[in-house]
Amino acid sequence: MNRKKTSYPCLVVIMVVTALLLVVAITRLRIDTDVAASLPQEDGILADAIYIFKNHPIQNEIAIDIGMNQIDPPDRELLVKVADQVEEHLANSGLFSRVGMDDIQQVIPQLI
Repeated sequence: MNRKKTSYPCLVVIMVVTALLLVVAITRLRIDTDVAASLPQEDGILADAIYIFKNHPIQNEIAIDIGMNQIDPPDRELLVKVADQVEEHLANSGLFSRVGMDDIQQVIPQLI
């Protein structure tokens, strides 16, 4: 049987060069997630839509949907209690500058 010898110095050089090329590729890689920037800016409708996307206040908000699998009768009091607990935990976490729907609740009567 004819067996080839493995050249370990050559293997090490190839692995080092591959690792260096990987580091260079990762440091140069930039991922652009701004979809609006790739749209044509000359179109007035698209320009207005891009403005709304970039300046809409809901962009920096998180909505949490809390539901129940219970069908008959729905226990609304329990659902409200759980929602209040979630809101309290989020407010106490210190991760959010504002928690709750108070700002939106004040505006809704004006919309109706």
